[in-house]
Amino acid sequence: MNAISDLATGAVELLKTQGALRADVPILFRRPREKANEIAAAVAKQTLGIYVMPPFPTRAMQGVPFVFYEGAELRVRIIEQPALNSTGADAYDLCDDVALALHWKNPGGMLAHPLMLAPRPVELIEDPQTRILDVIFTAVFQLNKS
Repeated sequence: MNAISDLATGAVELLKTQGALRADVPILFRRPREKANEIAAAVAKQTLGIYVMPPFPTRAMQGVPFVFYEGAELRVRIIEQPALNSTGADAYDLCDDVALALHWKNPGGMLAHPLMLAPRPVELIEDPQTRILDVIFTAVFQLNKS
């Protein structure tokens, strides 16, 4: 594994912890181009699902002989088909649950500072069939050779 996978996989495990979410929904580390993951994502997208996106570095420390990300985003995407959703919870409910489950946590045990909600912590995209909420966290970590 690598730092990005460790962080995302750790976030998935925290979200799967008993009681972290108010509804039993699929939670996946979104790995595009992996056939099994694509199939699971397509099935989950039919009602309500959570996808932990690969972390995206936004700022690296300069002038040092190692790789240290002073800024990175970890997005947890909640996708809901409101007309088909019969889970008893909606994307807005899960938005709260995700924020509570991951804020100030260290998924994967490799962060230099616990995850924090980003200054703009939620983004929403909505159309007549689909509701998508991204809960955004900031991360700080160093890459180390395995």
